[in-house]
Amino acid sequence: MGPSASLARPVADFPPTRDADPPALLRGLLAAGILPADDLDALPPDDRLAVGGAPTDAALLDRLVRARLLTEFQADRVRAGRAHGLVLGNYRLLDRIGTGGMGVVYRAEHRQLRTPVAVKVLQPSPEVNPRTLARFFLEARAVGRLKHPNVVAAIDAGEEPARGPDAPALPYFVMELLPGQDLERAAAGGPLPVGFVCQIGHQIADALIEAHRLRLVHR
Repeated sequence: MGPSASLARPVADFPPTRDADPPALLRGLLAAGILPADDLDALPPDDRLAVGGAPTDAALLDRLVRARLLTEFQADRVRAGRAHGLVLGNYRLLDRIGTGGMGVVYRAEHRQLRTPVAVKVLQPSPEVNPRTLARFFLEARAVGRLKHPNVVAAIDAGEEPARGPDAPALPYFVMELLPGQDLERAAAGGPLPVGFVCQIGHQIADALIEAHRLRLVHR
């Protein structure tokens, strides 16, 4: 099945999964870019037959997860009828990392290059207004100006267009994805070694010096 397969219904309108039409759901996932067509084509023949022969939408999603063509996060969003936003421009969201002061951060990948990235999305809410949106992209530009070993680099930014009242526009910006764990989790087990704390403190201070040199204030 190639990427030119027609979309049976807009991805924003995927209803919660039901038993009705697994082939239509599969075509929709392919056309929307949630499921890469070349990954499906690369499956062993028996696995591809199992996916294509799924009797229900739910069974299809389970088989796609077992075949590692979708993550549990992606499948859960589709099951709940919340597929809008799983593809943002050139990026596929794969999992949720955490929540920040101005949005939600996801593990993602570039659709063509398959490079891992982190994507911060400004989630729709009554508090989002033109001023909030301007602050969000101001943050993205500020991160983009900072070039420092101890600051996560900004790569890209954009806005996924609205597709009706139930699928609003989604502003986002893209950052490099770094391996490891956050400092809060590292400190959860008790006091950290003094040398390690000094090393971390030095890195933070060095990054703040660079931010202040550019007249940026970290909130």
